[in-house]
Amino acid sequence: MAVRVTKETQPRVVLKGANSGSVNSGVLSGSGDGVRVSMTFTATAEPLIVIPYGNVAEAQLEAGSFPTSYIPTSGSQQTRSADVASIPVSAFGYNQDAGTVVVEIGGHAGGSSGSQFVVSVDDGSTAQRMQVNRFNGNYIFDVFAGALQQVSVLIGPSTDNSKVSFCYSNNDFAATEDGDTPVVDQSGSVPTTTTMSLGADHLSTNHLNGHIKSLTYYPRRLTNTQLQELTA
Repeated sequence: MAVRVTKETQPRVVLKGANSGSVNSGVLSGSGDGVRVSMTFTATAEPLIVIPYGNVAEAQLEAGSFPTSYIPTSGSQQTRSADVASIPVSAFGYNQDAGTVVVEIGGHAGGSSGSQFVVSVDDGSTAQRMQVNRFNGNYIFDVFAGALQQVSVLIGPSTDNSKVSFCYSNNDFAATEDGDTPVVDQSGSVPTTTTMSLGADHLSTNHLNGHIKSLTYYPRRLTNTQLQELTA
């Protein structure tokens, strides 16, 4: 649940009914005019009544494990900000020397020109990055280290539902989709990265016009045969 705090105060949200409890015991952290704060809870039975107290405005209740961006529901037409899905590589045992990413993409919605990023592993800049990009109807795997392009592999044509995989280690890169024979590049250095972004590039732009159904990371360079099996 997301709300906007309208004055210097400590807003509260009270839950009436069976639930697993709430973050901060119902007290929303953060105060100040216009500040947006959120809390999460799980209903264990129906009905569950949610009651905001204090100077709270524009409450937004939605299902899910985390709040998305606020959607205005009154006044002039508004455009919702794109949700950004990213995670520090330190949070999931990322291996800087060698690894494999397998991603399943679904439901491309129009527009075959321009860049649409599926996944980017980078340092927040263009100098150090590995990425799968949907460009002009094809998936492309690119690697940059020290601001120099190390690898550029045309994986194949993008379809409405695809499984794409790439692996990396120094002088040993490969990428494939949908069980095809992997395209291999046995030269180039692995970049040092800090963040993995899904459905966008390192600037949270060039969004994928579709959705990512699943992503799996292996902290080692799988074999080319395994790449084929995982994407078939």
